[in-house]
Amino acid sequence: MAVPDTSTICANLTLADVDDDDNSMQFQNVNASDAVVDTSYYAIGRLVTGKSLLVLRRLQSDEDPETVELFHCDFWIQIHNLPVGFRLDSVVSTICSFLGMLVESDDRNFDGCLRTFYRVWVTVDISKPLKKQMKLKKNDGAWAFVNFRYERLPTFCFLCGIIGHGDKLCPKTL
Repeated sequence: MAVPDTSTICANLTLADVDDDDNSMQFQNVNASDAVVDTSYYAIGRLVTGKSLLVLRRLQSDEDPETVELFHCDFWIQIHNLPVGFRLDSVVSTICSFLGMLVESDDRNFDGCLRTFYRVWVTVDISKPLKKQMKLKKNDGAWAFVNFRYERLPTFCFLCGIIGHGDKLCPKTL
């Protein structure tokens, strides 16, 4: 039996209210016999915000869906104000390890032209505050600040940096 195409499954993805506190995902037109073919194929997920950050992860055959933690999500991040002496692939990789885990670096980062920022695709722990900047020490002892800009972020708090609520609903101000 053929495993259904991912785009076909996602095209039929709907959210249904189970009760006031929980949302469940329903996949239509997927036979139960197809699920037996490859159990690592199907993803589990959770909604983080009202502005719809859906965190998905492939479920491995030995994992229990009830105990899988969904705290990591991939984002494209722009690295701004990188000093001239630090514009190396190894430095960008080190900066990525500060942010999370490097998935991919943009092919155009080091194509020979002078860039105003560098793009990296990083797996970020969304249960922790987003990092806004990093301090780098230059050879002369001076400090340089590298700023981060996240692409296509859902609702997040500018006060505490956590994804999932805005400034008005921040637990730090309530």
